[in-house]
Amino acid sequence: MLRMIDRSDPADSLSRILDQHAWGSHGSLHASRILSLRWRMDTEAAEELLARQLRRYPVDPTGWMLRANVAFSLDLPAEERAAHLASAVASQPGDRNIQWQAAMIALRGGDRALAERHLKLAARARTRETGPAMVTARRWIADPDELLDRVVPDTEAHLTEAMRQARQLDDLALARAIWQRVDHPRQPQERLVRDFLGLALDHGDHALLTRAWANLDPRYQPGGFPVGDIHLPLESMPAFGWRTRMPAGVRLSRELVSEAPWNASGSGAGAAENDTHALRLTFDGNENIRFRHLMARFPILEPGHYRLQGWWRGEQLTTRSLPWLHASLRREGWSERLDTPSRNFPWQPFELELKVTEANEVFALRVRRDPTDAFDRYIQGNLWLSNLTLEHLGPIEPQETLPAESSHSYDNGSS
Repeated sequence: MLRMIDRSDPADSLSRILDQHAWGSHGSLHASRILSLRWRMDTEAAEELLARQLRRYPVDPTGWMLRANVAFSLDLPAEERAAHLASAVASQPGDRNIQWQAAMIALRGGDRALAERHLKLAARARTRETGPAMVTARRWIADPDELLDRVVPDTEAHLTEAMRQARQLDDLALARAIWQRVDHPRQPQERLVRDFLGLALDHGDHALLTRAWANLDPRYQPGGFPVGDIHLPLESMPAFGWRTRMPAGVRLSRELVSEAPWNASGSGAGAAENDTHALRLTFDGNENIRFRHLMARFPILEPGHYRLQGWWRGEQLTTRSLPWLHASLRREGWSERLDTPSRNFPWQPFELELKVTEANEVFALRVRRDPTDAFDRYIQGNLWLSNLTLEHLGPIEPQETLPAESSHSYDNGSS
Protein backbone atom coordinates (compact mmCIF):
# COMPACT_ATOMS: atom_id res chain seq x y z
CA MET A 1 0.00 0.00 0.00
CA LEU A 2 2.81 2.41 0.83
CA ARG A 3 4.22 1.78 -2.66
CA MET A 4 1.18 3.49 -4.13
CA ILE A 5 2.23 6.81 -2.58
CA ASP A 6 3.89 9.34 -4.87
CA ARG A 7 5.52 11.84 -2.51
CA SER A 8 5.56 14.46 -5.27
CA ASP A 9 1.76 14.24 -5.60
CA PRO A 10 0.30 13.02 -2.29
CA ALA A 11 -3.17 14.27 -3.22
CA ASP A 12 -3.35 11.97 -6.24
CA SER A 13 -1.94 9.10 -4.17
CA LEU A 14 -4.58 9.59 -1.50
CA SER A 15 -7.30 9.69 -4.15
CA ARG A 16 -6.19 6.38 -5.69
CA ILE A 17 -5.94 4.69 -2.28
CA LEU A 18 -9.42 5.84 -1.30
CA ASP A 19 -10.80 4.54 -4.62
CA GLN A 20 -9.44 1.06 -3.90
CA HIS A 21 -10.05 0.83 -0.11
CA ALA A 22 -13.46 1.87 1.10
CA TRP A 23 -12.35 2.30 4.72
CA GLY A 24 -8.99 3.82 4.04
CA SER A 25 -5.80 2.16 5.25
CA HIS A 26 -2.40 2.75 6.80
CA GLY A 27 -1.35 3.98 3.38
CA SER A 28 -4.09 6.58 3.32
CA LEU A 29 -2.98 7.91 6.70
CA HIS A 30 0.61 8.09 5.49
CA ALA A 31 -0.48 9.90 2.32
CA SER A 32 -2.52 12.40 4.33
CA ARG A 33 0.52 13.16 6.48
CA ILE A 34 2.59 13.86 3.37
CA LEU A 35 -0.30 15.97 2.10
CA SER A 36 -0.09 18.02 5.32
CA LEU A 37 3.26 19.31 4.09
CA ARG A 38 2.14 20.07 0.52
CA TRP A 39 -1.52 20.96 0.70
CA ARG A 40 -0.90 24.55 -0.43
CA MET A 41 -0.20 23.31 -3.99
CA ASP A 42 -3.95 22.82 -4.51
CA THR A 43 -6.02 23.74 -1.48
CA GLU A 44 -9.39 23.00 -3.07
CA ALA A 45 -8.31 19.51 -4.11
CA ALA A 46 -6.82 18.96 -0.66
CA GLU A 47 -10.15 19.93 0.96
CA GLU A 48 -12.08 17.51 -1.24
CA LEU A 49 -9.73 14.60 -0.61
CA LEU A 50 -9.51 15.24 3.12
CA ALA A 51 -13.28 15.35 3.41
CA ARG A 52 -13.48 12.03 1.60
CA GLN A 53 -10.70 10.44 3.66
CA LEU A 54 -12.08 11.62 7.00
CA ARG A 55 -15.54 10.26 6.23
CA ARG A 56 -13.91 6.86 6.01
CA TYR A 57 -11.40 7.27 8.83
CA PRO A 58 -12.75 9.95 11.18
CA VAL A 59 -10.34 9.33 14.08
CA ASP A 60 -7.27 10.78 12.35
CA PRO A 61 -6.38 14.02 14.24
CA THR A 62 -3.74 14.94 11.67
CA GLY A 63 -6.34 14.90 8.92
CA TRP A 64 -8.75 17.06 10.88
CA MET A 65 -6.08 19.61 11.74
CA LEU A 66 -4.95 19.68 8.12
CA ARG A 67 -8.52 20.21 7.05
CA ALA A 68 -8.80 23.11 9.51
CA ASN A 69 -5.66 24.66 7.99
CA VAL A 70 -7.18 24.28 4.54
CA ALA A 71 -10.45 25.78 5.77
CA PHE A 72 -8.61 28.85 7.05
CA SER A 73 -6.73 29.14 3.76
CA LEU A 74 -9.96 28.95 1.75
CA ASP A 75 -11.70 31.33 4.18
CA LEU A 76 -14.46 28.82 4.80
CA PRO A 77 -17.13 29.68 7.39
CA ALA A 78 -15.97 29.94 11.01
CA GLU A 79 -18.33 27.13 11.99
CA GLU A 80 -16.55 24.71 9.67
CA ARG A 81 -13.09 25.68 10.95
CA ALA A 82 -14.23 25.26 14.55
CA ALA A 83 -15.86 21.89 13.76
CA HIS A 84 -12.65 20.54 12.18
CA LEU A 85 -10.56 21.51 15.19
CA ALA A 86 -13.17 20.11 17.56
CA SER A 87 -13.06 16.81 15.64
CA ALA A 88 -9.25 16.73 15.88
CA VAL A 89 -9.39 17.15 19.65
CA ALA A 90 -12.25 14.65 20.03
CA SER A 91 -10.41 12.01 17.99
CA GLN A 92 -7.64 11.84 20.62
CA PRO A 93 -9.19 13.01 23.91
CA GLY A 94 -6.72 14.41 26.42
CA ASP A 95 -3.79 14.58 24.00
CA ARG A 96 -1.84 17.70 25.01
CA ASN A 97 -0.08 18.14 21.67
CA ILE A 98 -3.32 18.01 19.69
CA GLN A 99 -5.02 20.50 22.01
CA TRP A 100 -2.17 22.95 21.64
CA GLN A 101 -1.87 22.43 17.89
CA ALA A 102 -5.57 23.23 17.57
CA ALA A 103 -5.09 26.47 19.49
CA MET A 104 -2.08 27.44 17.37
CA ILE A 105 -3.90 26.69 14.10
CA ALA A 106 -6.75 28.95 15.19
CA LEU A 107 -4.30 31.65 16.25
CA ARG A 108 -2.36 31.54 12.98
CA GLY A 109 -5.66 31.73 11.17
CA GLY A 110 -6.51 34.94 13.00
CA ASP A 111 -9.41 33.50 15.02
CA ARG A 112 -8.43 34.50 18.54
CA ALA A 113 -11.78 33.55 20.05
CA LEU A 114 -11.37 30.00 18.73
CA ALA A 115 -7.77 29.93 19.97
CA GLU A 116 -8.94 30.99 23.43
CA ARG A 117 -11.53 28.21 23.43
CA HIS A 118 -8.84 25.59 22.81
CA LEU A 119 -6.45 27.16 25.28
CA LYS A 120 -9.15 26.88 27.92
CA LEU A 121 -9.80 23.28 26.92
CA ALA A 122 -6.10 22.52 27.28
CA ALA A 123 -6.07 24.08 30.75
CA ARG A 124 -9.22 22.22 31.77
CA ALA A 125 -7.72 18.91 30.67
CA ARG A 126 -4.44 19.51 32.53
CA THR A 127 -4.22 22.03 35.35
CA ARG A 128 -0.51 22.62 34.74
CA GLU A 129 -1.35 23.94 31.25
CA THR A 130 -3.07 26.96 32.84
CA GLY A 131 0.15 28.98 32.99
CA PRO A 132 1.18 28.42 29.35
CA ALA A 133 -2.38 29.19 28.24
CA MET A 134 -2.30 32.48 30.17
CA VAL A 135 1.11 33.45 28.79
CA THR A 136 -0.10 32.80 25.24
CA ALA A 137 -3.35 34.74 25.61
CA ARG A 138 -1.65 37.69 27.35
CA ARG A 139 -0.24 38.59 23.94
CA TRP A 140 -3.61 40.08 23.04
CA ILE A 141 -5.61 40.19 26.30
CA ALA A 142 -4.30 42.96 28.56
CA ASP A 143 -7.09 43.12 31.13
CA PRO A 144 -6.54 40.58 33.97
CA ASP A 145 -10.25 39.85 34.46
CA GLU A 146 -10.78 39.25 30.76
CA LEU A 147 -7.77 36.96 30.67
CA LEU A 148 -9.18 34.87 33.50
CA ASP A 149 -12.67 34.78 32.00
CA ARG A 150 -11.48 33.70 28.59
CA VAL A 151 -8.77 31.10 29.22
CA VAL A 152 -8.77 30.00 32.89
CA PRO A 153 -11.39 27.51 34.15
CA ASP A 154 -13.07 28.75 37.32
CA THR A 155 -11.93 26.05 39.75
CA GLU A 156 -9.80 26.21 42.87
CA ALA A 157 -7.01 24.17 41.28
CA HIS A 158 -6.88 26.32 38.15
CA LEU A 159 -6.94 29.59 40.10
CA THR A 160 -4.10 28.30 42.28
CA GLU A 161 -2.10 27.54 39.15
CA ALA A 162 -3.02 30.96 37.74
CA MET A 163 -1.72 32.61 40.90
CA ARG A 164 1.55 30.70 40.55
CA GLN A 165 1.84 32.06 37.01
CA ALA A 166 1.07 35.60 38.20
CA ARG A 167 3.92 35.29 40.69
CA GLN A 168 6.28 34.11 37.96
CA LEU A 169 5.18 36.98 35.73
CA ASP A 170 5.55 39.44 38.64
CA ASP A 171 2.05 40.73 37.84
CA LEU A 172 0.32 42.06 40.95
CA ALA A 173 -2.73 43.30 39.01
CA LEU A 174 -3.34 39.78 37.72
CA ALA A 175 -2.81 38.35 41.20
CA ARG A 176 -5.37 40.77 42.64
CA ALA A 177 -7.93 39.67 40.07
CA ILE A 178 -7.35 36.02 40.99
CA TRP A 179 -7.54 36.82 44.72
CA GLN A 180 -10.98 38.37 44.18
CA ARG A 181 -12.26 35.13 42.60
CA VAL A 182 -11.18 32.59 45.21
CA ASP A 183 -13.20 31.66 48.26
CA HIS A 184 -12.35 33.24 51.61
CA PRO A 185 -11.16 32.86 54.31
CA ARG A 186 -7.89 31.21 53.27
CA GLN A 187 -5.22 29.33 55.20
CA PRO A 188 -1.62 30.64 55.32
CA GLN A 189 -0.08 27.30 54.31
CA GLU A 190 -1.80 27.38 50.91
CA ARG A 191 0.40 27.93 47.87
CA LEU A 192 -2.07 30.47 46.48
CA VAL A 193 -1.80 32.59 49.63
CA ARG A 194 2.00 32.44 49.68
CA ASP A 195 2.26 33.52 46.06
CA PHE A 196 -0.21 36.39 46.42
CA LEU A 197 1.29 37.83 49.59
CA GLY A 198 4.82 37.38 48.27
CA LEU A 199 3.88 39.55 45.28
CA ALA A 200 2.29 42.16 47.53
CA LEU A 201 5.48 42.33 49.61
CA ASP A 202 7.72 42.51 46.53
CA HIS A 203 5.62 45.34 45.06
CA GLY A 204 5.36 47.30 48.29
CA ASP A 205 1.58 47.01 48.66
CA HIS A 206 1.90 47.01 52.41
CA ALA A 207 -1.68 48.07 53.16
CA LEU A 208 -2.97 44.97 51.38
CA LEU A 209 -0.27 42.84 52.96
CA THR A 210 -0.88 43.88 56.56
CA ARG A 211 -4.65 43.50 56.20
CA ALA A 212 -4.20 39.99 54.89
CA TRP A 213 -1.74 39.11 57.66
CA ALA A 214 -4.14 40.37 60.31
CA ASN A 215 -6.92 38.23 58.81
CA LEU A 216 -4.71 35.15 58.66
CA ASP A 217 -3.14 35.51 62.12
CA PRO A 218 -4.94 37.14 65.06
CA ARG A 219 -1.60 37.61 66.85
CA TYR A 220 -0.14 39.80 64.12
CA GLN A 221 0.18 43.51 64.91
CA PRO A 222 0.78 45.84 61.93
CA GLY A 223 4.37 47.04 62.01
CA GLY A 224 5.41 44.18 64.27
CA PHE A 225 7.55 41.13 63.57
CA PRO A 226 5.25 38.58 61.86
CA VAL A 227 5.30 35.15 63.52
CA GLY A 228 8.25 36.31 65.62
CA ASP A 229 7.30 33.90 68.39
CA ILE A 230 7.19 30.98 65.89
CA HIS A 231 3.62 30.10 66.91
CA LEU A 232 2.66 28.92 63.41
CA PRO A 233 3.92 25.74 61.69
CA LEU A 234 6.76 26.01 59.20
CA GLU A 235 4.50 25.53 56.17
CA SER A 236 2.53 28.66 57.15
CA MET A 237 5.47 30.98 57.71
CA PRO A 238 6.33 31.80 54.03
CA ALA A 239 2.95 33.58 53.76
CA PHE A 240 4.26 36.03 56.39
CA GLY A 241 7.46 36.98 54.61
CA TRP A 242 9.64 34.12 55.85
CA ARG A 243 11.97 32.19 53.59
CA THR A 244 12.26 28.66 54.96
CA ARG A 245 13.56 26.49 52.10
CA MET A 246 16.89 25.03 53.10
CA PRO A 247 19.85 23.87 50.98
CA ALA A 248 21.66 20.55 51.18
CA GLY A 249 23.43 20.13 54.49
CA VAL A 250 20.95 22.17 56.55
CA ARG A 251 17.65 21.20 58.13
CA LEU A 252 15.09 23.62 59.55
CA SER A 253 12.59 22.49 62.16
CA ARG A 254 10.17 24.00 64.64
CA GLU A 255 10.26 22.66 68.16
CA LEU A 256 8.72 23.27 71.55
CA VAL A 257 10.81 25.18 74.10
CA SER A 258 10.32 24.15 77.71
CA GLU A 259 10.99 26.78 80.38
CA ALA A 260 11.68 29.55 77.91
CA PRO A 261 13.66 32.26 79.75
CA TRP A 262 11.73 35.12 78.11
CA ASN A 263 8.51 33.70 79.56
CA ALA A 264 10.09 33.48 83.00
CA SER A 265 11.10 37.14 82.75
CA GLY A 266 7.52 38.08 81.90
CA SER A 267 8.42 39.95 78.73
CA GLY A 268 8.42 39.36 75.01
CA ALA A 269 6.02 38.09 72.37
CA GLY A 270 5.64 34.66 73.94
CA ALA A 271 5.24 35.74 77.54
CA ALA A 272 1.57 34.90 77.76
CA GLU A 273 1.86 31.61 75.90
CA ASN A 274 2.64 28.16 77.26
CA ASP A 275 3.26 26.58 73.85
CA THR A 276 6.46 28.50 73.14
CA HIS A 277 8.32 27.41 70.01
CA ALA A 278 11.64 28.11 68.34
CA LEU A 279 13.23 27.62 64.95
CA ARG A 280 16.09 25.14 64.95
CA LEU A 281 18.78 25.14 62.27
CA THR A 282 20.75 21.91 62.12
CA PHE A 283 23.99 21.82 60.13
CA ASP A 284 24.91 18.22 59.28
CA GLY A 285 28.71 18.59 59.01
CA ASN A 286 28.90 17.67 55.33
CA GLU A 287 28.95 21.11 53.69
CA ASN A 288 31.21 24.17 53.69
CA ILE A 289 28.13 26.17 53.01
CA ARG A 290 27.51 29.79 52.09
CA PHE A 291 24.29 30.05 54.05
CA ARG A 292 21.78 32.89 53.61
CA HIS A 293 18.54 30.99 53.24
CA LEU A 294 16.60 31.57 56.47
CA MET A 295 15.13 35.07 56.32
CA ALA A 296 12.17 37.14 57.47
CA ARG A 297 11.04 40.25 55.54
CA PHE A 298 8.28 42.64 56.54
CA PRO A 299 7.31 46.30 56.23
CA ILE A 300 7.96 48.94 58.88
CA LEU A 301 4.99 51.23 58.32
CA GLU A 302 6.13 54.44 60.03
CA PRO A 303 9.47 56.27 60.35
CA GLY A 304 11.04 56.29 63.77
CA HIS A 305 13.49 54.67 66.14
CA TYR A 306 13.10 50.93 66.60
CA ARG A 307 14.63 48.13 68.60
CA LEU A 308 14.97 44.59 67.29
CA GLN A 309 15.06 41.97 70.04
CA GLY A 310 15.19 38.21 70.08
CA TRP A 311 16.59 35.15 71.77
CA TRP A 312 19.02 32.56 70.45
CA ARG A 313 20.95 29.50 71.52
CA GLY A 314 23.88 27.56 70.07
CA GLU A 315 24.98 23.97 70.56
CA GLN A 316 28.13 22.25 69.27
CA LEU A 317 28.66 24.63 66.37
CA THR A 318 31.86 23.80 64.53
CA THR A 319 34.32 25.58 62.20
CA ARG A 320 35.92 28.98 62.58
CA SER A 321 33.14 30.49 60.48
CA LEU A 322 30.04 30.50 62.68
CA PRO A 323 26.51 31.62 61.75
CA TRP A 324 25.58 35.26 62.28
CA LEU A 325 22.58 37.55 61.92
CA HIS A 326 22.27 40.19 59.23
CA ALA A 327 19.69 42.95 59.70
CA SER A 328 18.99 45.41 56.88
CA LEU A 329 16.67 48.08 55.49
CA ARG A 330 16.08 47.67 51.77
CA ARG A 331 15.71 51.26 50.57
CA GLU A 332 17.96 53.07 53.03
CA GLY A 333 20.88 50.70 52.53
CA TRP A 334 21.43 50.33 56.27
CA SER A 335 22.69 47.00 57.60
CA GLU A 336 24.13 45.56 60.79
CA ARG A 337 25.79 42.33 61.81
CA LEU A 338 25.29 40.34 65.01
CA ASP A 339 27.79 37.55 65.65
CA THR A 340 26.94 34.45 67.63
CA PRO A 341 28.57 34.62 71.08
CA SER A 342 30.40 31.27 70.81
CA ARG A 343 30.08 27.72 69.60
CA ASN A 344 28.01 26.72 72.64
CA PHE A 345 25.79 29.15 74.49
CA PRO A 346 22.50 28.88 76.40
CA TRP A 347 19.39 30.86 75.59
CA GLN A 348 20.30 34.53 75.70
CA PRO A 349 18.84 37.74 74.30
CA PHE A 350 20.20 39.89 71.50
CA GLU A 351 19.15 43.32 70.34
CA LEU A 352 20.04 46.19 68.06
CA GLU A 353 18.58 49.62 67.41
CA LEU A 354 17.83 51.13 64.04
CA LYS A 355 16.47 54.36 62.66
CA VAL A 356 13.92 54.29 59.85
CA THR A 357 13.53 57.58 57.97
CA GLU A 358 10.92 56.53 55.38
CA ALA A 359 7.44 55.09 55.70
CA ASN A 360 6.84 51.59 54.37
CA GLU A 361 10.47 50.59 54.57
CA VAL A 362 11.19 46.86 54.31
CA PHE A 363 13.19 45.29 57.12
CA ALA A 364 14.95 41.95 56.69
CA LEU A 365 16.58 39.66 59.22
CA ARG A 366 18.64 36.83 57.81
CA VAL A 367 20.78 34.06 59.26
CA ARG A 368 24.06 33.88 57.39
CA ARG A 369 27.21 31.82 57.41
CA ASP A 370 30.25 32.33 55.17
CA PRO A 371 32.34 29.52 53.67
CA THR A 372 35.93 29.19 54.81
CA ASP A 373 39.17 27.70 53.52
CA ALA A 374 40.17 26.58 57.00
CA PHE A 375 40.74 22.90 57.74
CA ASP A 376 37.57 22.68 59.87
CA ARG A 377 35.29 24.04 57.17
CA TYR A 378 32.36 21.60 57.23
CA ILE A 379 29.93 23.16 59.66
CA GLN A 380 27.98 21.08 62.15
CA GLY A 381 25.79 21.91 65.12
CA ASN A 382 22.53 23.65 66.01
CA LEU A 383 21.28 27.21 66.24
CA TRP A 384 17.89 28.20 67.70
CA LEU A 385 15.94 31.44 67.28
CA SER A 386 12.75 32.61 68.97
CA ASN A 387 10.79 35.50 70.46
CA LEU A 388 11.69 37.99 67.73
CA THR A 389 10.15 41.42 68.21
CA LEU A 390 10.43 44.90 66.74
CA GLU A 391 9.60 47.68 69.17
CA HIS A 392 8.85 51.27 68.18
CA LEU A 393 10.87 53.52 70.51
CA GLY A 394 9.66 56.89 69.28
CA PRO A 395 9.61 59.34 66.39
CA ILE A 396 12.62 60.87 64.68
CA GLU A 397 13.34 64.34 65.97
CA PRO A 398 13.33 67.20 63.42
CA GLN A 399 17.07 67.76 63.76
CA GLU A 400 17.79 64.16 62.77
CA THR A 401 18.09 64.62 59.03
CA LEU A 402 20.42 61.75 58.14
CA PRO A 403 20.00 58.02 58.75
CA ALA A 404 22.28 56.53 61.37
CA GLU A 405 25.46 55.11 59.90
CA SER A 406 26.29 51.49 60.46
CA SER A 407 29.80 50.34 61.22
CA HIS A 408 29.26 47.44 58.82
CA SER A 409 28.08 47.23 55.24
CA TYR A 410 26.53 44.11 53.75
CA ASP A 411 23.99 43.34 51.06
CA ASN A 412 20.45 44.56 51.67
CA GLY A 413 18.91 41.13 51.99
CA SER A 414 17.13 41.09 48.63
CA SER A 415 19.13 38.23 47.17
